[in-house]
Amino acid sequence: MQQPINFCDIMALGFNMESGHDSVFEMMHGYPYTIFTKMLAPTLMLDWQQTTRLCEVLVIRPEDGHIYQRIPVIDTNSLQTLVNSFKKPEADTCYAAC
Repeated sequence: MQQPINFCDIMALGFNMESGHDSVFEMMHGYPYTIFTKMLAPTLMLDWQQTTRLCEVLVIRPEDGHIYQRIPVIDTNSLQTLVNSFKKPEADTCYAAC
């Protein structure tokens, strides 16, 4: 079963915030609607829902950009492992002989 993931954890992992204007949502919840995402690869994106604090991996079809599959992220540790596995390797310092 999925466990809620805290806002501070997703922000520490580099999620992007995109604010939208939805007056109905804001009247219901008391805060503006915001989308929280992080691209892992061209066809993989993480999506964190502000209201439930649950996260999913979205598999995106490259042909049309539609969501092909949603995979739940179980907890914060799973999310950290997933993000770390898609980090670009840091360039090794190479000292070439002149």
